[in-house]
Amino acid sequence: MMDGILGKKVTQSQRFLTDGTRVPVTVVATDGNVVAQVKTLEKDGYGAIQLAFGKKKKTTKALSEKAKKAGIDFLPRFFREVRTQDIGETTPGSKIVATEILKAGDIVQVTGVSK
Repeated sequence: MMDGILGKKVTQSQRFLTDGTRVPVTVVATDGNVVAQVKTLEKDGYGAIQLAFGKKKKTTKALSEKAKKAGIDFLPRFFREVRTQDIGETTPGSKIVATEILKAGDIVQVTGVSK
């Protein structure tokens, strides 16, 4: 399966372990990840899944046509590719759920974009 997902930082908080140790956590909203395009080794020369995330009020005609072609019913704010070799049964328009990719205790690498 793929090893990437898009999200938006909601807030920072803290949680406590059973021994009372405080652990800082960041809450990230990942709902709204939709597959926009699937790239295969045979057709494109590499394997990747292009994700659409977020909502935008206005966009260019090219991006709105791309979303329409993928079967996405909203105008995405971001299109990002996640490289993977195992595409499986992924089809454009299908939703990606974070719990299918991440498990409790996973170490993640986060890349941020600020205003």
